[in-house]
Amino acid sequence: MAVARLRVLTRRQQALGGTYNGVNRSFTFPENFKQGSSRIFHNGRRLKIASDGTLLTGEYTETESGGLGAGFNSIYLLSFAPTTGSVLVADYYII
Repeated sequence: MAVARLRVLTRRQQALGGTYNGVNRSFTFPENFKQGSSRIFHNGRRLKIASDGTLLTGEYTETESGGLGAGFNSIYLLSFAPTTGSVLVADYYII
């Protein structure tokens, strides 16, 4: 019997889209990603994902900007808003 295999692609150091102005906290990925696979870096420091969507457990949450079921393609930062000149990049998996 043949075994079906999922092809998982990894993206690394992808710039996130959004306004870097010290106010905006929502940023989008270039494409949908596998939920739970994102690793976000702000100015080289890795941020911690919030396991329950609160600041108590992490610094960001993964979101579906197109609505429920549209696919995960963005994050919301819980602890800060990046300013002009900040670098926000992501590593993630796509299927």
